[in-house]
Amino acid sequence: MKENFWNTYPVIAAMTLGAAGAALLLNGFYLLQGVAETSDELFKYQLRIGAALALWVAGCGMTSRTRHGSWTRGLLCGLLFIPGLVILLLTTGRKTRQEIWEEANPGLVGRAHRRQYRDVKPLY
Repeated sequence: MKENFWNTYPVIAAMTLGAAGAALLLNGFYLLQGVAETSDELFKYQLRIGAALALWVAGCGMTSRTRHGSWTRGLLCGLLFIPGLVILLLTTGRKTRQEIWEEANPGLVGRAHRRQYRDVKPLY
């Protein structure tokens, strides 16, 4: 079974979402306060907000993979911003290790495995 990199290191998704949230707050504050004096500065703030939104969507995709969901589910829920993240957290992550293994190895699921036991010698 291939190991899920995102499940091994969930801090990457958390830091990505934190950085995106901080960038959105700071640039949104400056944009709403009217700090930009020229149209070039306004365009730079808009570009930064766009980059922060892209980072947020990527972070939601990573969070979905952290919780054994799909990339597409995470990216689509990321477009809804905070409600999408809440929906993502509520709808993913309820799989056991056995269910994850069964999804990764569909050919081995129905097989019956014979166990071979050795004779156990008495200890005394």
